[in-house]
Amino acid sequence: STFSPLGLLFVTVSNVSFSMRSLLTKHLHSDYKGDALNVFYHVSRVGLIYLLFLNASRDALGILVDEKWQVTYYLGSFDSNAARVFLVNGFCYFLYNQMSFFVLSKVEMVTHAVANAFRRVVTIVFSVWYFGNEINTVNACGIVLAISGVLLYSKAKSS
Repeated sequence: STFSPLGLLFVTVSNVSFSMRSLLTKHLHSDYKGDALNVFYHVSRVGLIYLLFLNASRDALGILVDEKWQVTYYLGSFDSNAARVFLVNGFCYFLYNQMSFFVLSKVEMVTHAVANAFRRVVTIVFSVWYFGNEINTVNACGIVLAISGVLLYSKAKSS
């Protein structure tokens, strides 16, 4: 893999979004009294309302612009195996988000961000091992840097 400015932009937006989500979650804990599951329920409920609105808007605009071929194409190519994969993926992502909210309710934001960075390293190392992907020198340096950051944070936190 090679470096690209667009990739850097996406990673930066992802990291900033993750931090903002953590900050918002901590703020929501004070608004919605109760445990992490209660906050997760309210955030998921609001997110569902937004997604339903966005999808309805997209579909309405598609019909107004007369792009029925897209709707027909997507409905005509329904695959039950793909639907099962989407359901399992959605359920696993739901569990990931729920556990993320739970962990965030128990630790500080910085600890949560460091754990997320380490989770990404574990995901990369697992994909290299499982799929046999090759890593170049820049990738290896990034992995070592991330692991070093986690170790240094753990050492600083303990002292």
